[in-house]
Amino acid sequence: MLRTGRGNSGKTKAHRFSYELHYGEFNRSLDICHTCDNPGCVRPEHLFAGTTSDNMRDMYKKGRANPPRGEMQHRAKITDDDVRKIRDLKKTGLSNMQISKQFPINDRMVGSILRGESWGHVK
Repeated sequence: MLRTGRGNSGKTKAHRFSYELHYGEFNRSLDICHTCDNPGCVRPEHLFAGTTSDNMRDMYKKGRANPPRGEMQHRAKITDDDVRKIRDLKKTGLSNMQISKQFPINDRMVGSILRGESWGHVK
């Protein structure tokens, strides 16, 4: 018997429905992942059950991981222009501590920026 959805909604996503229809019941705590990377795909040969970690490994293996960098990252405290200013300030002889006081970051982050460990994409 095919279960539908979680809770009382009676709804399920098409790819989960397709997986269960073709392969039988599965552990509902698992994700149904797509080898084709097309979330709308329902072809059973493109679907596999796995944990969220399995899905993330698949994403990284295929090079689909493209996390936002720099100021596009929602927790960014500085901008690309700030990074350029930090680099310019260092050339004037200021210490990392002196530079950090001009921005909402600490001296360790200034050092990380100057070494290219953080914000290395900013030219």
